Amino acid sequence: MHCSVCPGRFRTESVLSNELRRQNMKPDNQGTHVEVVDALVETLRRTMRVAEVNEMGELHPMKQTTLSDETGIGISSVRKYLRRGAGVQVNPSLENLCRIADILKVPPAFLLMRPEDWTRLASAAEWWPRLATDESYCELAEGMRRRSDGSPASCARDAQQLARLMGLSVPRGLPRGASNPDGKHPSGLPTVSVAPPYSEIDETWHPVIQAICTVIGSSIQER
Repeated sequence: MHCSVCPGRFRTESVLSNELRRQNMKPDNQGTHVEVVDALVETLRRTMRVAEVNEMGELHPMKQTTLSDETGIGISSVRKYLRRGAGVQVNPSLENLCRIADILKVPPAFLLMRPEDWTRLASAAEWWPRLATDESYCELAEGMRRRSDGSPASCARDAQQLARLMGLSVPRGLPRGASNPDGKHPSGLPTVSVAPPYSEIDETWHPVIQAICTVIGSSIQER
């Protein structure tokens, strides 16, 4: 029986694209930094609400003073991290972010993920069950495994092949005769595909990670 939650052989980009467009429809043209700051503030608020357990075994909020004591971060900084609005500068150091993540038991990257990032991740995860049993993908993956030398360039080329197989957008570059003064690639496909430290991850997980990065990278286009 077909599950309505699962995609067909390969899900098209339309659902993901529409969802990302909806999330990007904001009253003003906010930059990535502002979006990430908003995500950080809201994520900290949510995770702190369930970060401790009382004597009855029930979840309850972590106090700001507790987070300050456990992380060694000044209470004034903790309070600032939990505020948002005009004039509020929320810009914790990487060290402080890692301290907070450790105490809250959250992967550091999760603290900074925006709604659109979670949408991309969910869409990518949705692909894998179908992709893993597709013969065309299995043949492509085996060929990539034999050819790959582990270099960033090799991983990026493999991601482009995989994106074409999955029916995702793969920018082919500029029209003939057009100039590209900044030298930037029109999508995040090559950079996202080489972000994982594959050499430090068990090879069993490489195909899954590669597929996830291909979907996410293909969905990041120049604004």
